[in-house]
Amino acid sequence: MKFWTTCLFILASQLLIAQQTPLSLDIQHTIDGETLAPGKIYSSIQGNFMVTRLSYYLSDIQVIHDGGQLTSFPKLYLLVHGNQSNFDLGDAEVTSIEGIAFNIGIDSVTNHGDPALWSADHPLSFQSPSMHWGWASGYRFLAIEGLLDNNQDGDPEKIWEFHVVGDNLLTHVEIMLDSPQPVNQSGTIHIVGDYLKLFDGLSMDNVLHGSGSLITKMMGNFIKGPVFTGQNLVSSKEPFDLNKSSLTVFGNPTHNTIQVGYSLTGSKSGVIRMYNMSGQIVSTQIVSPGQGMVDLSVPTAGTYQILLDVSQQILDRKQIIGL
Repeated sequence: MKFWTTCLFILASQLLIAQQTPLSLDIQHTIDGETLAPGKIYSSIQGNFMVTRLSYYLSDIQVIHDGGQLTSFPKLYLLVHGNQSNFDLGDAEVTSIEGIAFNIGIDSVTNHGDPALWSADHPLSFQSPSMHWGWASGYRFLAIEGLLDNNQDGDPEKIWEFHVVGDNLLTHVEIMLDSPQPVNQSGTIHIVGDYLKLFDGLSMDNVLHGSGSLITKMMGNFIKGPVFTGQNLVSSKEPFDLNKSSLTVFGNPTHNTIQVGYSLTGSKSGVIRMYNMSGQIVSTQIVSPGQGMVDLSVPTAGTYQILLDVSQQILDRKQIIGL
């Protein structure tokens, strides 16, 4: 009897383990629909400007799934930089993803802890540039900096900075997908961040550190904007189809370059991007509606993701291996 009880326990444990799905978060960093990139000059009612630094903390992360259920990752802290897109969340028993919620910033207890207590590779350890303001004030929840074309000569030259510090500025954000995303299609939650919306109703021409009224307004814009929107993913497991928007790759695995075929329906141009496993864009091609082929450079050996999107909506993706 004990033997069969043990066997049933092992079988049940294996079934539970089999239901666990690895989940991840993908953030597409943008400025008014344009990809955030170092050295790039953007135009807005604020004038011409560039972003030289973007860093913020995410905590108390919850995945919304299967009819509004919540799966929490309470010990997970993410430090998001503008040049990083992909973040592992952990494994969870999920069938269909509906959205994600998180706090921008750090809870009050952890916020006033000692960064030296964390391992060097932990987001809450010491960073360069620093994300810690001091024990009394805690961490910078958000640091965004850049240059503004103050003299209107087309070349941004005036420094602007916003550093968000203070327990009261912890901001809860909830992002829902337009429709549920089955995890057998993808366990990655895709969201778009449009950081120009942080400046709705306030001037970029400031150097502000702390928790004043303008800083408070900026954090409120995360919700009011909203800065983040969900992005539904269309499955890429079907074969190349000329009657819908899709990708196909030729010669995978590959050395040096990969040939990518695309079919893009509708009247809008699209973008094909290739990301490395650190979430960095390594190749980009703008494509016109219709069908065609493009060659993308594969810089080094490794695994890459190729995405086709139109107006910030991902239509298809493929994974390739560089040799």
